[in-house]
Amino acid sequence: MKANEIGSLRIGGYQIPVNIENQHLAIAGVLGVYAGDDLKIMIRDDGPAALIAETVLHEVLHAITEIYLEGHTECVSEHIIAMLAQGLFQVLQDNPNFTSYVAGKYRESDEGGAVWTESSPSTGPTATSSKLSCLLNGHALKLPTT
Repeated sequence: MKANEIGSLRIGGYQIPVNIENQHLAIAGVLGVYAGDDLKIMIRDDGPAALIAETVLHEVLHAITEIYLEGHTECVSEHIIAMLAQGLFQVLQDNPNFTSYVAGKYRESDEGGAVWTESSPSTGPTATSSKLSCLLNGHALKLPTT
């Protein structure tokens, strides 16, 4: 799959399109951008495939941060996003069984072994968001108060 075939990604309750913007981003001197106001990811696809994939992952982490931390992005620096993207990219690349497991492609058979299955998208962010909100309300991460 090439980056221009991604289309859009469901992040939280939003469909976030992934657009190729080589000229504009090259002029700006960046590989990718998550535009939160427009709810879109823009990337360049004129580099090595691994760099493009990691850039998409990097921008997805920006989107996740903004959506799930509900605008408290000051808690997460660009450096943290970059290191998480590099680490997650490496884990996903080097562990295809784990990647399939996380994507829901395996389930337990009646005999106890793993069986390949097609996963369907979750029904939405409600349950996850509620759990995250409970987690963020002082248990694992203190958010700045305004």
